[in-house]
Amino acid sequence: MPHRSATRILAKYERDDDVARLSGARLVLERMQKQLAQMTAAHVAAEEHLSKLTVNEPSVEKVVRDTPM
Repeated sequence: MPHRSATRILAKYERDDDVARLSGARLVLERMQKQLAQMTAAHVAAEEHLSKLTVNEPSVEKVVRDTPM
């Protein structure tokens, strides 16, 4: 969903019947939305990966305790 500012700009171009700007603005907005979706997906994947790498302190203590010296 476009930001309110983008929606207002698109509405203005529609009211002004500025076809060239409206077309360009829609194209830019579409690209930005795709990039945002890709960045959001990458962020979610990174957070998921990080959660798998996070060390649980009690498990570290257990490994130290149970490791023969």
